Amino acid sequence: MNVSKRWIAVVAAVALLCGTLCFSISQRRHTALTENDRQEPTAPTEITQADTATDEDADGLASYIEELFGTADTAEDTDGDGFSDRVEITQLATDPLVADGEQDSDRDGISNAQELSLGTDPAKRDSDADGLSDSEEVTLSCDPLAYDSDLDGVRDGYEAVLGTDPCVPQESFDVTCTSEGAGGTAVVEMTVGGAQAETLCVVPTANDRLLPEDMPGRLSQARDVTVDGAFENGTVSFALSKAATEPTVYYFSEATQTLEPIVTTLENGTATAEVSATGTYVLLDRTVYESAFVWEDYWGISSVFANVELVLVIDDSASMQETDPQAERLAVARDLIDRLPENSRVGVVRFSDKATALTENLTDDREAAKACLTTEQFVGEGTTHMYEGVQTAVGLYDPFREHTQRVMIVLSDGLPTDAVLREATTALVTDMGITTYTVALGSDRLSAAQTLREYARAVGGQHYTAQTAAQLSVVYEDIHQLVDVTTDTDGDSIPDYYETHMIAFNGVAISLDPTKADTDGDGLSDSEEVKVELVYSGDGEHVLVKGTLLSDPTLSDTDGDGVPDESDKLPYDHTFKGTMTSEYATSTMLFDMDFTRFFEDNTVYHPEISRVSALFAAMAYEPSSIVLCDSSEAEKTSAEHLTDVMTYFGMQNAQSYSLSADYTDVHLSEVIVGYRNVTVDSEIRTVLAVVVRGTNATIEEWSSNCDIGDILNDTEQDDWINTDNHKGFDVAANRIAAFVERYIDENNLYRDSLVYWVTGHSRGAGIANILGANLEKTGATAFTYTFAAPNTTLASDAASYKTVFNVVNKDDFVPCLPIADWGYTCYGSTAKVSVRDSYESRWETFTGIFDYNSDGNNMDACVTALGGILTAGSDPRVDCYRYTCACHGDGSNDTITIRNTGMSESSRDKAIAKIPANARPVCIITTYEGGWIGGWDFEVCQSPGYFMQLLAAFMGKEINEYRFAVELNIADRYENAKTALIAVGLSGVEHPHYAETYCMLADVLTAEAFE
Repeated sequence: MNVSKRWIAVVAAVALLCGTLCFSISQRRHTALTENDRQEPTAPTEITQADTATDEDADGLASYIEELFGTADTAEDTDGDGFSDRVEITQLATDPLVADGEQDSDRDGISNAQELSLGTDPAKRDSDADGLSDSEEVTLSCDPLAYDSDLDGVRDGYEAVLGTDPCVPQESFDVTCTSEGAGGTAVVEMTVGGAQAETLCVVPTANDRLLPEDMPGRLSQARDVTVDGAFENGTVSFALSKAATEPTVYYFSEATQTLEPIVTTLENGTATAEVSATGTYVLLDRTVYESAFVWEDYWGISSVFANVELVLVIDDSASMQETDPQAERLAVARDLIDRLPENSRVGVVRFSDKATALTENLTDDREAAKACLTTEQFVGEGTTHMYEGVQTAVGLYDPFREHTQRVMIVLSDGLPTDAVLREATTALVTDMGITTYTVALGSDRLSAAQTLREYARAVGGQHYTAQTAAQLSVVYEDIHQLVDVTTDTDGDSIPDYYETHMIAFNGVAISLDPTKADTDGDGLSDSEEVKVELVYSGDGEHVLVKGTLLSDPTLSDTDGDGVPDESDKLPYDHTFKGTMTSEYATSTMLFDMDFTRFFEDNTVYHPEISRVSALFAAMAYEPSSIVLCDSSEAEKTSAEHLTDVMTYFGMQNAQSYSLSADYTDVHLSEVIVGYRNVTVDSEIRTVLAVVVRGTNATIEEWSSNCDIGDILNDTEQDDWINTDNHKGFDVAANRIAAFVERYIDENNLYRDSLVYWVTGHSRGAGIANILGANLEKTGATAFTYTFAAPNTTLASDAASYKTVFNVVNKDDFVPCLPIADWGYTCYGSTAKVSVRDSYESRWETFTGIFDYNSDGNNMDACVTALGGILTAGSDPRVDCYRYTCACHGDGSNDTITIRNTGMSESSRDKAIAKIPANARPVCIITTYEGGWIGGWDFEVCQSPGYFMQLLAAFMGKEINEYRFAVELNIADRYENAKTALIAVGLSGVEHPHYAETYCMLADVLTAEAFE
């Protein structure tokens, strides 16, 4: 009995039981229902036939399904080939009526019958998911049902990779792990135990801000080396990509935040070092790195002040016309005033025959003070009353101003002519605690220099000698440094000099704002983010100022994870763990949240962005919840909605918007949006997340999924802008785009700095795929990552889009629709990988579900059957909605009409009412008038769109499984496709499509998967 006849037999039997409808060969047409005549069908009647879940032979197939496929409901294995009817229909895609054990359903080289005797799964190439196919294990004499045949802790498939015998146990394994990264390749080799073999991992460090690309001497990107437990020995090697004087491997100690050099050997362009611990390693040119640290003259600090009061006491005696004819002493003094700390006040005193205060008091008006230092004020005449000048300067200081460093610079080229005042002046200066710097100017003024030096010693000051006026700039630079060293303008416990001259442990200079205690405004003072360390030379004559970065004092969010440093327990670590719970599974995932990645090249696939995108796409569904914590698990937070997750990561005004608020048709969806301003190297960007939820199981969204668009009759749909695109996805995408534009305006976001982050799963992925393509087309900066995206477009240039990346599980049925044979594809690049073939064991560990259920055999058959619905080479936007019957079309395919014979007018109307409302517009119903013994017939001419909308009604729970499979009979043109769909549905298509599945795939895919 062929499928068509079985369908007729099943429904005819039901009709006899229900008294509602039966099939007839009568061709008498009567009245066609026009669009105006059609009525909304009444609510479907309750099914009154016997329990449709009856399964007499307990083989897992309901009786009506067995009748549909012609198998016996009294025998678990109708054809007696050892496989139950259910297994043949739902897993093997073999004929349950023919003993066909010689077939090889999973194409692993072993027939179904042989697999039966071995106990392996004939539907899986690798029954034990150990990485070796069943036939490979048989060839190697391994156990195809044992993950680790020799019980040495390493799965059979990985032993094959390592080159060891999976049937002979070993105590240890030599494992090699390679990592590509900026600046070249890194390789780690270790000897480990079996349980550790697959835990060895070397990846580019997530903390790239600690060891940045621009650090002095960096030859390769830093790598994080991890392995579970202790290891016997190991090496790390870096391939040299450029010339270096002294290539050296360094180990980064997180405890001390220091870089420790390791003995390194260089051979054939590779630098290698032995490693004794897991952690972070980087290759540096030691010579260049160490030269970044500058030694300064030694200084000691007894106290630090918030304010500075500086008085310049400058000689203007007649000898200065010879010593400093160009008045350079005035120019360097003006320059020093410009560079003084912000909280400074200045005074100027001129002395010759007498002392004159050129500033009445100390002033914070720097321009006024500099105006006193001109040749109009300094004319060079008279003698040298220096001590009188100092006493005049003392009178300018404010004795009541607290936390103030009082500084005096005394410059002269001759012996004081008022030496009688020396003792009183010394006592006065000492009592006031004035820091004094004396400067002797001139090469032939040795006695003057000696006098100034002795005076400086007497008041606890410091003396300088400048042979020529040109050397004064060097002297004043040193004085400026010393002033800064003892001045802390912003009161953050870091002297001003250190704020602008500090070198971090990585050799990178740190420049802080000495006028702000919290340079980056993150709530932590600079001293809470950086620890100043003074390293003195062996002779104590020089000092090195180094900074240990607890967090970056120039960034409010050091690691770019959206959590401000003030509340971030690990400010240099943007890795997180999330335990997500949905209605399907509880899964734990590790991921990076680093908003600065949105400054990188959006035409390159970024695994880190992909992982977070998959998480966001999964969290868009309700119900779902997640527990988030950083890598230390020091703090945890729970979130019940994606908006909560966005807020946790510092996104502002996170909100959810449903299209149903503004639209009443079927092209609906929901989008969750939020934004975050991010600064990198003084460039500000606004990352705008646009997350589109997948189908919410409503009839509206499923109807939209199944509406590719009638190009001849739907062109008046204003929101279907690009008719090359699937109508349902395009309409929703354009509506969401309009909302996003409104959101941008309402939040006053600057469009020129916007970076769009677009993602979604399933229907949400299809919509996101179009959104991302449209953004790229308009020149916007967008990062688009989709998961399980159905095909979206007929556009011939779809593959040319560079910023859209689609992740697809080959086992997933949804990305096969609409059918590629109809010409449909996705925008951008697509990576397709089979969980069943490569990651089944990982999936089961990730989701906690055993075991992964996928049906590639039935899925392939179904895709082929669906593809055959339309005429090869036709435009699906026409052919899908065209009637090819002889009665309403051109008769080119007169297999789209079903004649239904009713026993009464009531039975006919009830049968018509069972056709779901969403399918009514894509079929033509013709009714007939009957008599008391029957004739109340109707015909349904079914366009291909009708079949698609029936599927939508079933998925949207408008009709149940029995109604879809039996009651609503389908025309001959679609029978093979319908039967194939039922087989796929029975075999289970949920696991491959789970959002969790795509979270797992995002965790393993690399950029190479898209090449």
